[in-house]
Amino acid sequence: MASQMSDHAHPAVTVGEEPAQSPLIEWTGERCVPWAPDHQVVYEHMHRYHFAASYCAGKRVLDLASGEGYGSAILGKAASEVIGVDIDGPSVEHARATYGGEKVHFIEGSMIDPDIFTDKSFDVVVCFEALEHTDDHDLLLRVIVSALRSGGVLLISTPDRT
Repeated sequence: MASQMSDHAHPAVTVGEEPAQSPLIEWTGERCVPWAPDHQVVYEHMHRYHFAASYCAGKRVLDLASGEGYGSAILGKAASEVIGVDIDGPSVEHARATYGGEKVHFIEGSMIDPDIFTDKSFDVVVCFEALEHTDDHDLLLRVIVSALRSGGVLLISTPDRT
């Protein structure tokens, strides 16, 4: 995993502004990016991460479906370490280049890969706005349980109320 981690310092995340460097991904309407034109949606997404950060002080955190990486960067301001996992290669590369650093790392992988993390080494797992992207909720929960320490915290959200 060390070869997949970046040494860049992560900048502040600002709503409505593209990163100082040219982003490696574009806003398509599917993945939330801080520079998306719908600022209300961006604020809602960022609010989840700021809420979650209050549970992450000094903790090891897994961010499943980390997307563009801004959320992992927010969590990284409080956590001892954050690992963001996303299935989309260009999003992971953008996240590494934009937000990766000593405490915040990104890897390409599936949130429903049962072998991705099996050592119960995370104090907090977040999975925001991703549950609706898989039909195998039982497998996702097994992955989370295999990554989460006993007594750990899971924060999960989905826009799909059913």
